[in-house]
Amino acid sequence: MNGEGEEIISANIWQEVSLRIEDVLEQFPHTLILVHNSAEFDELLFFIKKILWTKQIVYLSMTKTYFSIKQSLQKSKRKIVIIDCVSIGVFGEKRASPMGISDNHITERTPATFGELLALIYKIKNSSNPDYIIIDSLSLFLDFAVASRKMEEFISFINELNKFSMKFIFLYDSGVPRTTINLPVFEVDMVLKLEILRDKMKWLD
Repeated sequence: MNGEGEEIISANIWQEVSLRIEDVLEQFPHTLILVHNSAEFDELLFFIKKILWTKQIVYLSMTKTYFSIKQSLQKSKRKIVIIDCVSIGVFGEKRASPMGISDNHITERTPATFGELLALIYKIKNSSNPDYIIIDSLSLFLDFAVASRKMEEFISFINELNKFSMKFIFLYDSGVPRTTINLPVFEVDMVLKLEILRDKMKWLD
């Protein structure tokens, strides 16, 4: 505790892994959390593309519709199956369901609890059994800036995921800069932090 009454509540040590990110994404056992500060799918796609091309990926989106990211996916030429959990809530089930009939695009209702999310994961496993499931976004279920009983639910959820052979990447949108003091560094295999820095370029004459 310092003279102003503040005390240390967390000590996080970050390691730069950009040059070996492909190896990191290949070697972590089951669960990884990516803390990021980007709302742009193109910037997240930069990270996703680091997964080996031979791996089958399912992107479970609870923040973006398939049609909002379709163009970026086509430009990347990376085959990713999209589980769109947004369109039904936006367009209604009758309009959204026909749009989700394709090999790489499926519409589902947004899971409201970890139990519903687990049920959806079982459904994905039984239909395609991918190598990776990317879940966007964990921040809809948890706020790592505050203590919450939902952390216990999350830990139980992670224990269930450890029974699967596939790997799980949770995207966590940190939003505006704030302290993430309750990162579950002991419950998941790895926590990475992706910082997108933006600034105006200054040119020298």
